Amino acid sequence: MQFVVKFKGIDHSQALADHVAERFDKLEKFEIKPIKVQVTFSHVRHMCKSEVYVKGIKTIFRAQATGENYHEALEEVMGKLERQMH
Repeated sequence: MQFVVKFKGIDHSQALADHVAERFDKLEKFEIKPIKVQVTFSHVRHMCKSEVYVKGIKTIFRAQATGENYHEALEEVMGKLERQMH
């Protein structure tokens, strides 16, 4: 699985990029094997935004969420993706 983590308008955080890789390893339990995962973190007004694009063999999933911090936004996006994959 190929990971692309982008930081739009904010400083790069290796700890956050590592957390993304760790969190997306849990997606491999689904029958849909992700080939490419692209995560973009940005700051919109006073909220932290996380956008995720997951490309599988035959399917594509997209989700976005905002939160008070990037970890919270990422967890909300993961919940949305898991619901889409079921």
